[in-house]
This record gives sequence, structure tokens and C-alpha cells, in this order.
Amino acid sequence: MFKNVEGEFFIRFAVKLIDEGKIIALFDRRYAIGPTALGSRSIICNAKNLNTISELNLKIKKREEFRPLAPAILLDNARELF
Repeated sequence: MFKNVEGEFFIRFAVKLIDEGKIIALFDRRYAIGPTALGSRSIICNAKNLNTISELNLKIKKREEFRPLAPAILLDNARELF
């Protein structure tokens, strides 16, 4: 599943941080600039933690609290959840 040991370590570390309620940001070399730019970057958090969602919307994204998040799930769970 993982290409190398460093990749496996990184993924396990990222999962640990998210599980602890931390918000992490990822980017891959290129990026775009501007209020709606997405360019190879992601902000990831545990969407089940309401405090984390509030912090993401208000402090990091600087947007209204009611804005929805785009969840990521395993394909195997899609039918059950949607």
C-alpha cells in the first residue's frame, strides 16, 4: 500500500494528529494563489469534532461557521454512508 517507509511513517503520523483533533495542511510543489485557489493543497481535519470544524472555518479559512466541509471516505463505505 505504501511506496516507502517514509511515506508510511508520514501517513501514520498525520492520522495520529487528525485523531488528536489537530488540523493539518498538505501541499505538493505547485500551488495557486487567490481566495478560491485549490492548486495541489488540502486542509484536513476530523469532521466529527465540532470544535475542530469551528476552528477550521473561523480561524483558518476565515469564513462563516455554517459552511459545509467536503468529507473524504473509503470507497468501500460509500454505499453505507451516502
